[in-house]
Amino acid sequence: MCEKSAICPFFKKEMSNLPSNTDELIKKFCEENSLNCARHMVYDALGDSKVPGDLLPEEKPSAYAIIAGG
Repeated sequence: MCEKSAICPFFKKEMSNLPSNTDELIKKFCEENSLNCARHMVYDALGDSKVPGDLLPEEKPSAYAIIAGG
């Protein structure tokens, strides 16, 4: 289980842009391997305030761009 699940709006299903496969993504990224989660990557690299509210766990290319931009 991801250590950030208590504060993650995706895990808590509080995001406005939740996809239809949210439960599947939660299992894949929050419960099985959080290190592959785009939100987790940005959080670890730049901190909670830099994680866009609409960033989905599967959007790794976006995470890389955010991290590169600092």
